[in-house]
Amino acid sequence: MAESTPSPTSAPSPAPTFLDTGGCAAREGAANSPAFLEVSCTSERAAARVLVRRAGAVVAGAAVDCPLATDFVLYLSEGGPGRSGLRLHAEP
Repeated sequence: MAESTPSPTSAPSPAPTFLDTGGCAAREGAANSPAFLEVSCTSERAAARVLVRRAGAVVAGAAVDCPLATDFVLYLSEGGPGRSGLRLHAEP
């Protein structure tokens, strides 16, 4: 009788990181809304591209370590504290 070998099980893929490096964001709701959502970078709604995403809390008053090309920093709480340095899209 031949022995069967167990088939390898694959681990579930981790959930994608919200506004990860290279991703794009659009304002959610009104143009002056502080809320953002992740959109495809090819979407006409894409308003900014994430240059870098850092994990961990930022101490009040500490410098934020984003590239010089960063237009604004978005502080995140989804998936734990973090921040993304975003560059506004120059395209129309």
